[in-house]
Amino acid sequence: EGKGSHEYLDCSDFSINNKVIYILSAMMDKIFIYDNQGNFLKTLKTPRETTNITCFDSGLLCYSYNPNGNLENSFDIIDYAGKHIKAFPNKYKFKYMPNGVLFLNEYLRYHLNNNLFIKEMCSDTIFSFTNMRFTPIIILDRGGKTIRASSKEEIKSLADAFNFKSKYIIDYELLGF
Repeated sequence: EGKGSHEYLDCSDFSINNKVIYILSAMMDKIFIYDNQGNFLKTLKTPRETTNITCFDSGLLCYSYNPNGNLENSFDIIDYAGKHIKAFPNKYKFKYMPNGVLFLNEYLRYHLNNNLFIKEMCSDTIFSFTNMRFTPIIILDRGGKTIRASSKEEIKSLADAFNFKSKYIIDYELLGF
Protein backbone atom coordinates (compact mmCIF):
# COMPACT_ATOMS: atom_id res chain seq x y z
CA GLU A 1 0.00 0.00 0.00
CA GLY A 2 1.28 3.41 -0.89
CA LYS A 3 1.88 5.93 -3.65
CA GLY A 4 5.16 4.56 -5.02
CA SER A 5 5.66 3.39 -8.60
CA HIS A 6 4.49 -0.14 -7.86
CA GLU A 7 2.20 0.63 -4.91
CA TYR A 8 -1.53 1.30 -4.92
CA LEU A 9 -4.08 2.82 -2.54
CA ASP A 10 -7.01 0.53 -3.30
CA CYS A 11 -7.80 -2.68 -5.11
CA SER A 12 -11.10 -2.06 -6.89
CA ASP A 13 -10.87 -5.18 -9.04
CA PHE A 14 -8.37 -7.63 -10.45
CA SER A 15 -8.05 -10.07 -13.31
CA ILE A 16 -5.51 -12.72 -14.25
CA ASN A 17 -4.33 -13.74 -17.70
CA ASN A 18 -1.45 -16.06 -18.61
CA LYS A 19 -0.04 -15.96 -15.08
CA VAL A 20 0.00 -12.17 -15.09
CA ILE A 21 -1.98 -10.34 -12.39
CA TYR A 22 -3.75 -7.07 -13.19
CA ILE A 23 -4.82 -5.01 -10.16
CA LEU A 24 -7.11 -2.03 -10.72
CA SER A 25 -6.83 1.01 -8.50
CA ALA A 26 -9.92 3.06 -9.40
CA MET A 27 -8.77 5.86 -7.08
CA MET A 28 -5.51 6.19 -8.99
CA ASP A 29 -6.89 5.47 -12.50
CA LYS A 30 -4.21 2.81 -12.96
CA ILE A 31 -3.79 -0.90 -13.47
CA PHE A 32 -0.78 -2.38 -11.67
CA ILE A 33 0.69 -5.43 -13.37
CA TYR A 34 2.60 -8.17 -11.55
CA ASP A 35 3.90 -11.57 -12.58
CA ASN A 36 2.65 -14.68 -10.79
CA GLN A 37 5.54 -14.42 -8.31
CA GLY A 38 4.42 -10.94 -7.20
CA ASN A 39 7.13 -9.04 -9.08
CA PHE A 40 6.00 -5.64 -10.32
CA LEU A 41 6.11 -5.30 -14.11
CA LYS A 42 4.46 -1.98 -15.02
CA THR A 43 1.36 0.21 -14.75
CA LEU A 44 -1.24 1.17 -17.32
CA LYS A 45 -3.46 4.25 -17.29
CA THR A 46 -7.15 3.37 -17.28
CA PRO A 47 -9.98 5.06 -19.15
CA ARG A 48 -11.87 7.59 -16.99
CA GLU A 49 -13.94 6.17 -14.14
CA THR A 50 -12.91 2.51 -14.67
CA THR A 51 -14.26 0.38 -11.82
CA ASN A 52 -13.92 -3.16 -13.21
CA ILE A 53 -11.45 -4.94 -15.47
CA THR A 54 -11.60 -8.30 -17.21
CA CYS A 55 -8.81 -9.94 -19.19
CA PHE A 56 -9.66 -11.45 -22.55
CA ASP A 57 -7.55 -12.63 -25.49
CA SER A 58 -6.84 -9.19 -26.99
CA GLY A 59 -6.62 -7.02 -23.90
CA LEU A 60 -8.59 -5.67 -20.99
CA LEU A 61 -12.29 -4.90 -21.00
CA CYS A 62 -12.71 -1.88 -18.71
CA TYR A 63 -16.12 -1.06 -17.26
CA SER A 64 -16.96 2.39 -15.88
CA TYR A 65 -19.55 2.76 -13.14
CA ASN A 66 -22.14 5.43 -13.97
CA PRO A 67 -23.42 6.92 -10.69
CA ASN A 68 -24.19 10.36 -12.12
CA GLY A 69 -25.83 9.09 -15.30
CA ASN A 70 -23.66 11.09 -17.70
CA LEU A 71 -20.60 8.98 -18.54
CA GLU A 72 -19.71 8.97 -22.21
CA ASN A 73 -18.64 5.29 -22.35
CA SER A 74 -19.67 2.26 -20.32
CA PHE A 75 -16.93 0.02 -21.68
CA ASP A 76 -13.48 0.62 -23.11
CA ILE A 77 -10.97 -1.85 -24.44
CA ILE A 78 -7.25 -1.33 -23.92
CA ASP A 79 -4.60 -3.72 -25.18
CA TYR A 80 -2.03 -5.24 -22.85
CA ALA A 81 0.37 -2.40 -23.66
CA GLY A 82 -2.22 0.18 -22.54
CA LYS A 83 -3.30 1.44 -25.97
CA HIS A 84 -6.98 2.40 -26.21
CA ILE A 85 -8.58 0.15 -28.84
CA LYS A 86 -12.33 0.67 -28.70
CA ALA A 87 -15.09 2.41 -26.74
CA PHE A 88 -18.71 1.40 -26.22
CA PRO A 89 -21.08 4.32 -25.53
CA ASN A 90 -23.09 4.48 -22.32
CA LYS A 91 -26.63 3.42 -23.24
CA TYR A 92 -28.04 4.16 -19.80
CA LYS A 93 -27.89 7.91 -19.26
CA PHE A 94 -30.19 9.52 -16.73
CA LYS A 95 -30.66 12.80 -14.91
CA TYR A 96 -28.58 12.75 -11.76
CA MET A 97 -30.56 13.24 -8.58
CA PRO A 98 -28.34 14.22 -5.62
CA ASN A 99 -30.06 11.83 -3.22
CA GLY A 100 -27.08 10.02 -1.74
CA VAL A 101 -28.14 6.64 -3.17
CA LEU A 102 -25.54 4.50 -4.87
CA PHE A 103 -26.36 1.43 -6.89
CA LEU A 104 -24.17 -1.61 -6.53
CA ASN A 105 -24.01 -4.43 -9.06
CA GLU A 106 -24.35 -2.13 -12.05
CA TYR A 107 -22.18 -4.57 -13.98
CA LEU A 108 -22.19 -8.34 -13.55
CA ARG A 109 -19.93 -10.83 -15.33
CA TYR A 110 -18.98 -14.45 -15.41
CA HIS A 111 -16.66 -16.72 -17.36
CA LEU A 112 -17.84 -20.08 -18.66
CA ASN A 113 -15.90 -22.35 -21.03
CA ASN A 114 -13.49 -19.54 -21.97
CA ASN A 115 -16.39 -17.20 -22.77
CA LEU A 116 -17.17 -13.91 -21.04
CA PHE A 117 -20.79 -13.01 -20.29
CA ILE A 118 -21.99 -9.66 -18.95
CA LYS A 119 -25.19 -7.97 -17.83
CA GLU A 120 -25.71 -4.32 -16.89
CA MET A 121 -28.26 -3.38 -14.24
CA CYS A 122 -30.53 -1.41 -16.59
CA SER A 123 -30.62 -4.12 -19.23
CA ASP A 124 -32.83 -7.17 -19.54
CA THR A 125 -30.18 -8.90 -21.68
CA ILE A 126 -27.16 -11.08 -20.97
CA PHE A 127 -24.46 -10.55 -23.58
CA SER A 128 -21.57 -12.69 -24.71
CA PHE A 129 -18.38 -10.71 -25.27
CA THR A 130 -16.39 -12.20 -28.17
CA ASN A 131 -14.36 -10.71 -31.01
CA MET A 132 -14.55 -7.32 -29.25
CA ARG A 133 -18.35 -7.28 -29.65
CA PHE A 134 -21.31 -7.72 -27.34
CA THR A 135 -23.77 -10.28 -28.69
CA PRO A 136 -27.15 -10.74 -26.96
CA ILE A 137 -27.66 -14.36 -25.92
CA ILE A 138 -30.43 -14.30 -23.30
CA ILE A 139 -33.28 -11.84 -22.83
CA LEU A 140 -34.82 -11.97 -19.37
CA ASP A 141 -38.58 -11.48 -19.03
CA ARG A 142 -38.96 -9.49 -15.83
CA GLY A 143 -42.65 -8.70 -16.21
CA GLY A 144 -41.95 -4.97 -16.36
CA LYS A 145 -39.65 -5.04 -13.30
CA THR A 146 -36.36 -4.39 -15.11
CA ILE A 147 -34.68 -1.25 -13.79
CA ARG A 148 -34.41 1.42 -16.45
CA ALA A 149 -31.93 4.27 -16.28
CA SER A 150 -34.79 6.73 -15.80
CA SER A 151 -36.03 4.62 -12.85
CA LYS A 152 -33.12 5.95 -10.82
CA GLU A 153 -34.65 9.43 -11.06
CA GLU A 154 -37.56 8.20 -8.91
CA ILE A 155 -35.39 8.14 -5.80
CA LYS A 156 -35.63 11.46 -4.04
CA SER A 157 -35.43 10.26 -0.43
CA LEU A 158 -34.27 7.34 1.67
CA ALA A 159 -37.86 6.04 1.82
CA ASP A 160 -37.95 6.01 -1.99
CA ALA A 161 -34.74 3.94 -1.99
CA PHE A 162 -36.32 1.30 0.24
CA ASN A 163 -39.47 1.15 -1.92
CA PHE A 164 -37.32 0.87 -5.05
CA LYS A 165 -36.35 -2.72 -4.24
CA SER A 166 -39.98 -3.83 -4.16
CA LYS A 167 -40.71 -2.31 -7.58
CA TYR A 168 -37.79 -3.76 -9.54
CA ILE A 169 -35.77 -6.94 -9.83
CA ILE A 170 -32.17 -6.28 -8.84
CA ASP A 171 -29.54 -8.83 -9.85
CA TYR A 172 -26.71 -9.46 -7.41
CA GLU A 173 -24.93 -12.33 -9.16
CA LEU A 174 -24.78 -13.75 -12.64
CA LEU A 175 -24.08 -17.46 -12.91
CA GLY A 176 -23.93 -19.76 -15.92
CA PHE A 177 -24.25 -23.50 -16.29
